[in-house]
Amino acid sequence: MRIACHLPANNLYDEGFGFVLDQLQNRASVGTLFLNAFGDRFPTRLASQEALADHGHPRRSRDQPCNQIWFEPPAELLADLDLDLLVDPDPSRVDFGGCDVYADLAEYRYARGVEVHARILEYALASIDGWQRFCEMDYTGNRTPLPCWRHPEYRAFWSGLTAHLVANYDLDGIHFGAERNGPLTQSLLWSGRVRAGCFCEYCLAAAGERRIDPARARDGFRALDALVRGAETLESFPLRLMRLYTHYPEVLAWERLWTEGRNQAYAGIRDAVHRVKREAKAGWHLWQYTCSLDLIARASTDYQEWATFSDYVKPCLYQDVAASRAEAVTGAAYGNRLFRGFPESLIHEYVNRCVGQQQAALTGPFEGSFGPAYAGNQSAIIRDELNRSGHPCELWCGIGVNVQGKHDPAAPQLVRESVEAAISHGADGIVLCREYQEMTFEALDAVGKAVQRCGLPEQEASL
Repeated sequence: MRIACHLPANNLYDEGFGFVLDQLQNRASVGTLFLNAFGDRFPTRLASQEALADHGHPRRSRDQPCNQIWFEPPAELLADLDLDLLVDPDPSRVDFGGCDVYADLAEYRYARGVEVHARILEYALASIDGWQRFCEMDYTGNRTPLPCWRHPEYRAFWSGLTAHLVANYDLDGIHFGAERNGPLTQSLLWSGRVRAGCFCEYCLAAAGERRIDPARARDGFRALDALVRGAETLESFPLRLMRLYTHYPEVLAWERLWTEGRNQAYAGIRDAVHRVKREAKAGWHLWQYTCSLDLIARASTDYQEWATFSDYVKPCLYQDVAASRAEAVTGAAYGNRLFRGFPESLIHEYVNRCVGQQQAALTGPFEGSFGPAYAGNQSAIIRDELNRSGHPCELWCGIGVNVQGKHDPAAPQLVRESVEAAISHGADGIVLCREYQEMTFEALDAVGKAVQRCGLPEQEASL
């Protein structure tokens, strides 16, 4: 059993390397760090200072710029791809400018037996100059603000960068993720934000290999957008949607095409990492909307397939804010679009049943359907699917610890019970989320108690 924690690099410099490691190891038995390669992550930038946890050290001002690149850039890779990392030429203008966190952590890491994984989310694109030429093309022929998973240079960048980090710093693995879903989600749940893609030359070539007609797919997405934005009729929306799929099966085929492109890109990252260090692990951050709250994305997430290109998967089971997220975002989208006209209680029950929540919220919002039971149910479902794949793939569950949102901020018992539920339902590891700088010491202590209650030997929990 491994206990890991999301850790913004600046926290190590804010509070001291030894201090942070003491808190994580002694309080919560953390033996693996998912350490940010880019930026200072969003709670410092988006949250009020008061929302961040008080660890007994002065907190950085949210207005003070911070270092954005925490490693030595791969000069040859960047030159080959005509890209650049936006490193401030004057390190004195930003907090911790020019710091190389993986190098600075090395002496602590080896002395304490801590494993380190480079943590990268696609938010990192803000620190990369030139990536915009990789953007998807929507069905109307316009570029979207999202990169295409099939663009060969986009794939080459992430594969090359992750291999560089593992090789240059002898890391134990990489943790990569992208918080976005496919074209059906764009059309049905996030309608109006980004039009469905991708129809670039590389995706069109892939469609040709599979004998999918791009013109029919474009017509299908155009009809889908019209349906979503259209006037109400006496006939129910789900029936009209299913009829559209029978007219345009290419819409469903394009969703699968997008998913395959993403999976191939991830497999390329895994292969590149293994080439430089076979024992290093390549694992993936699965957005909470991907792994449970967005039914469309969840249906497209085949864990048996993920097991073929993953050393581990980390679904975000943020049980502390899951109810409010479901209600505020996905719940509203279901009620206003996918299941419009249906009673709210029926929508809640249907969504809960689809994602494996046996105790559905029959009245009011999704309250009562999440928490430790949600962490346990999701762990059991994913564990079962991974086992059925026949491939060795570990399950590291992302448990919410003081995630900012609508929940009880002082709920260490919820943290403890959720960790215990995930472990008892098949998790190979627990990842404390969302960020160390949000986590109270009381919550970290609760994780430590859960490890003890599950009967895990101390060395097994922390190494």
